[in-house]
Amino acid sequence: MAFQSMNRKSTIGRINPGLRMAMGAMGALSRVAPGFVSRWYADRFLTTTRHRVPLRETEWALGADRVSVRSGGKELPGWSWGEGPAILMTHGWSGRGLQLGAFAAPLAAQGYRVITFDAPGHGTSPGKRSSVVEFADAIEAYAREFGNPDAVIAHSLGTAAVSLALRRGLEAKRLVYIAAPEDAGVYIHRIADRFGLPPVVADRAMELIERRFRISWSDFDSRSVGGSAGLPMLLVHDRDDHEVEIDQARSLRQAWSGARLHETSGLGHRRILRDPGVVEAVSSFIGASPVGGRSGNENESVIPTGPEIVDKREGVLQRA
Repeated sequence: MAFQSMNRKSTIGRINPGLRMAMGAMGALSRVAPGFVSRWYADRFLTTTRHRVPLRETEWALGADRVSVRSGGKELPGWSWGEGPAILMTHGWSGRGLQLGAFAAPLAAQGYRVITFDAPGHGTSPGKRSSVVEFADAIEAYAREFGNPDAVIAHSLGTAAVSLALRRGLEAKRLVYIAAPEDAGVYIHRIADRFGLPPVVADRAMELIERRFRISWSDFDSRSVGGSAGLPMLLVHDRDDHEVEIDQARSLRQAWSGARLHETSGLGHRRILRDPGVVEAVSSFIGASPVGGRSGNENESVIPTGPEIVDKREGVLQRA
């Protein structure tokens, strides 16, 4: 979802001025040529944005083995740490596999082989466009190459791709969804509205994308997978995430049988991926007890790192 990635704090002011002007012009044009604008919007919606790679990700890569898997006619580079049952990590829209690198060392130390990759049109993979379908294809290709994963860790829109892959037959034993939208389809309308495009443009763009990939937007709805999947799930979400609101995680927890929710504060949508408390919670969830079992309180719905949750904004501890 291109506009979501460009609008990192859900404020129009951060958008490239040229794009903002183009969107304004398209909003006016949509009144006389909605079909043309819908095609333009669908194309922009599938266009990715690449961001600068920070030093920490370069350092995480130094400790990894390089791997590569072919999917959709493209070589998708990846990284692997450790040996043992596979854990597959999937980044979000306009992200990179190495964004999840903080989880690699702790999980490799538990005896897992931790694998991540750059999805089509992202990071070092070829292309400028992508889709949830191509994300799911890549996940399935990596699972075929390295075996069905013991666990999948996914961030943001990557969680919708995992849900689609599960619907299509991917086998996994545990899931960790970080900053997960409950229904990825709502964003095409939300972004259109933010830029002044009428609902008919978003509706037609959705139809164009459905026809192109031969899918239904409901296939990306993680809520509808929960009851049938029956997998142990840990949801991790920050109360100050301005891209995917905390209420979506709470809704997912209700819809997904057996899901548990770990809430944080002050981390936002991306810094949550490298927070030590989150890394500890995820590592404990994956490695602490046999699949199908539960550790701690069986009725617990919010899991703090300890008895309290750290609020990063104010440097204080808040009771969970």
